[in-house]
Amino acid sequence: MTKHPLTSETIETEAALRDLIGEPTELVCSKISDRLNSLTRKFIERSPFLCLGTADENGSCDVSPRGDPAGFVRILDDRTLLIPERPGNRIADSLRNILRNPHVALLFVIPGVSDTFRVNGRAILTTDQALLAPCTVEGKTPKLGILVDIESAYTHCSKAFLRSQLWDPERSDSPRARGRGLRRREVRRGARRTVCAPRRLLLSLPDQNGRARSTSPPSERYSLGERPAPTSRPRRA
Repeated sequence: MTKHPLTSETIETEAALRDLIGEPTELVCSKISDRLNSLTRKFIERSPFLCLGTADENGSCDVSPRGDPAGFVRILDDRTLLIPERPGNRIADSLRNILRNPHVALLFVIPGVSDTFRVNGRAILTTDQALLAPCTVEGKTPKLGILVDIESAYTHCSKAFLRSQLWDPERSDSPRARGRGLRRREVRRGARRTVCAPRRLLLSLPDQNGRARSTSPPSERYSLGERPAPTSRPRRA
């Protein structure tokens, strides 16, 4: 491995990495599957946004956003997804990478939900109109789609979203979100503080006995799409 010009203190082997961070738990490893289940299907069906990771034959990487109305990614079966390709800037970095190297990674996001869903697999481009027709939005059918054969799929823990407080409107730079944050602060004046935590999903793969498993503590287990109740409600005037 090439040394970095700014430091000599680098990690160069997996053994050294594991000495530093340790091994994943059995529970974490048990979440990884080569297909979808009923709960992870719901995550894709309710997700309006994903990040698509690709690389060319030389390993040069690219990450690109994809978004449409919730459920825009079609689930063809438990091991196959179809991502419609909408018109963009025509640079086509992701598409050109897939032609050279089929390995892709997907990260599905649902606004307000702190869990994410990861899919790794192999992709191919398709112009099959029979497959693409159900992806029509506002009368526009995509000419191209990305077929993804799933090799591994698993939910990702919510720590990054919780630490960053990504879904907290009071920390957003958008005028609309700042307005919501201001209204929330006005409601809190002279009242008890109302706290709504980011939604977490009870999303997990079955264990060996077929039972659903979750790494979330019981107090943070919410059904898909539900919002947790506030810890207290503002007093009415």
